[in-house]
Amino acid sequence: MDSFNKIQLSPITLSDEFCKEWNISTQDIFVHLTMNGELVNNGLYRKGGIGGDLTKKYFTLLKHTKVKYTAKEREKYGFKNKKGLRFNWCILDHQGNEKFIAELYDTPYIVDNSVIFVIGNKYYNIETGEYYCQSLSSMRSDDYIFLDNTQDSNPSKKGVMQINKHDGTWMLHTSC
Repeated sequence: MDSFNKIQLSPITLSDEFCKEWNISTQDIFVHLTMNGELVNNGLYRKGGIGGDLTKKYFTLLKHTKVKYTAKEREKYGFKNKKGLRFNWCILDHQGNEKFIAELYDTPYIVDNSVIFVIGNKYYNIETGEYYCQSLSSMRSDDYIFLDNTQDSNPSKKGVMQINKHDGTWMLHTSC
């Protein structure tokens, strides 16, 4: 398979000093995104259990950023050290552009290799960030996802939303 002009995960080695300062296990495998041997961005990533399929239009990785935790954060989350790497799930496109970075402990799930992702029961558009609705039930076809949005407080979105998986456009089906 030709890897020219395709995004790749390139493993990197972090120095012992960096690992000690930022409270990192030296056994974690961190990567940079590269294309044709060139660094795509300065992000520090790690593959997680549900992410990293680079053959898809969009994929997820764990993005790590340096943080200095406040006393309140250390108490709330049980962090022992003042410094560390915070990880957040990140949705990227096939060019390595970060499209969405989730809040701490949120896990976005990309629906059927489409432009739609869900966190919990809330559905969004990867490209625009548009919030569609919160739905406990859905049906899927090759081209659409149908979301039961009967409880929405916004009357203009109440009914069954039919969302195009390819471009994110939607229409509403309402009952009489």
